[in-house]
Amino acid sequence: MANRNPRSFRTWVLRLTMAAAILCSAGFGYGRYRVYLMNQDVLPEFVEPKTGPRTAVTNFLGVEIGHTSLENLQSDVLVPGGWDCSDRSARAMLQEARRNKQAEIERVKAAGGDVDTVSGASLANRRSPRERNPQVRMSCENTNAQSLPGSGRVESVGRLLYVFDSPNHPVRHASFERVHSEKTTALADFRATIDAVTATYGPPIATTAPVPKDPDALPWLEPLRVSWRWSDLEVSVTLLNFGGPRGIRVGEVAEVPWPVRANAPREADG
Repeated sequence: MANRNPRSFRTWVLRLTMAAAILCSAGFGYGRYRVYLMNQDVLPEFVEPKTGPRTAVTNFLGVEIGHTSLENLQSDVLVPGGWDCSDRSARAMLQEARRNKQAEIERVKAAGGDVDTVSGASLANRRSPRERNPQVRMSCENTNAQSLPGSGRVESVGRLLYVFDSPNHPVRHASFERVHSEKTTALADFRATIDAVTATYGPPIATTAPVPKDPDALPWLEPLRVSWRWSDLEVSVTLLNFGGPRGIRVGEVAEVPWPVRANAPREADG
């Protein structure tokens, strides 16, 4: 067998070591890059409004759709209203779950227990891809209709919701949804809300079906919807009779249609 050339062997080992170092460095760099990406916000690709009339009015439930910032919502609407509101976006809920899990781990550690016995402990510090969505959903549960801006609402309690594409974008969506147990009350609420929105936005452009005068004529599981629509704003009032203990749901919503950029109504007069 031929003698091995020591110099060639050392060269081969050196090249192998350098290749391994490069691969390790690349892997470490890719790992850091992945961490970097996981901490970057991912916003959708917004579009311009379609050709057509633009709205001249944007006020709804105490905000200006496409105008009001998250900061102004909190200072000018939520705090004065005294409502119980919190961010229920995917990012906020996952972060809350992570904090709760970390707190549980610390309690187990303090008691001298084994952290591995904590369900989901390995995920406590792992960031979910869903957290890359910076959307903010300020949800105000158990809100009394009588405390909302405007007048004419029937007594009820429901969920008030404001949606922002991110903390730096203006409000895209505002809605109030409530459930009634009585048909008479639900129909009165539906009619009063239609009248209130009509007073602000003018006559509706579409109705799925005539609004009945008799509460007993409310259809079952067939939504009634009254709509107002522009290229940069959509408004609607809905009623859906689930029947029985699930009651009758009445809702009102104004929003910039997805995926039109949230601040599109700012240029309605432009």
